[in-house]
Amino acid sequence: MVKDISKLNSDLKNLIKVGDKVITAKFFEAGELIRGEAVRSIQNKEHGHNVTRYTASGNSYDHVSAPEGSAPNTDRGSLVKSIRTKIRGDDVVVGSFEDAPHGLWLEVGNERGQKWPWLKPAFNKMQPKIKRKIGEIGAAMFKKAMK
Repeated sequence: MVKDISKLNSDLKNLIKVGDKVITAKFFEAGELIRGEAVRSIQNKEHGHNVTRYTASGNSYDHVSAPEGSAPNTDRGSLVKSIRTKIRGDDVVVGSFEDAPHGLWLEVGNERGQKWPWLKPAFNKMQPKIKRKIGEIGAAMFKKAMK
């Protein structure tokens, strides 16, 4: 009996030890679902209107602007390239990080109040899958702890 309790205590300690890693991994997987959907929504061009844009060197090019309220259409690809899932301390964060400061104003609105949200709609669309990922945490913890 004492041997069984020692084994149980050992398994419980191991469960606690691996728990944080498993939780972080599952939330990272959920973040990747959001990131993937955000990228897909931006790359799936919506019919909008043609606009002329200019490069830093002054050269012009045509761009099809997405209708306001839908995800932005990809332009030069900087927003898509900047969308990442990152672990920051105890948090898992999904967003636009490098070389795309316009990701924020597209999401929340520009000076005229126009929005082309891409992150919140991706989160909303992925909620059922995110809930499944979170539901997998307990089973994954036990599986890893009992190895």
